[in-house]
Amino acid sequence: GYLIDATTVTECLHTFCKSCLVKHLEEKSTCPTCQIVIHQSHPLQYISFDRTMQDIVYKLVPDLQE
Repeated sequence: GYLIDATTVTECLHTFCKSCLVKHLEEKSTCPTCQIVIHQSHPLQYISFDRTMQDIVYKLVPDLQE
């Protein structure tokens, strides 16, 4: 798939689709790639929208932007 609403874990800088990452964080408070603990009680406070990565995705796959 493609990155939709590219979202980065601020602790390790790994980037995922926002919906995929939020779904993962509902089960575990770790990065899906490196397993670093993001935050035990409030992991969603340690993720942020990654405009640069999303812009790259839109340049590579323009139809996603619609």
